[in-house]
Amino acid sequence: MLPKQETVNSIKMNAVQTRILGSTLLIGGYFVMLYIDMKTGCYTRFIGNLAMLPFSFKVKAYDFVALDLFYAGLDLSKIIQLSS
Repeated sequence: MLPKQETVNSIKMNAVQTRILGSTLLIGGYFVMLYIDMKTGCYTRFIGNLAMLPFSFKVKAYDFVALDLFYAGLDLSKIIQLSS
């Protein structure tokens, strides 16, 4: 039973780590977008939104999943617009 508990805790830790990474990328992406380069900031925010998804699925926050996917779609459309 103990190895199973360790596995569950490591999965939670990985989800929390991706949430922290995603939050950091989102904040950094906004800064980059506003003060440095729009396209690089959108890429950073896009990756940050995708990094938040494992934690959102883990805690069953499906409204947050939908919101993250919506914002990722907006960032992706801006990246496509800036690439052409």
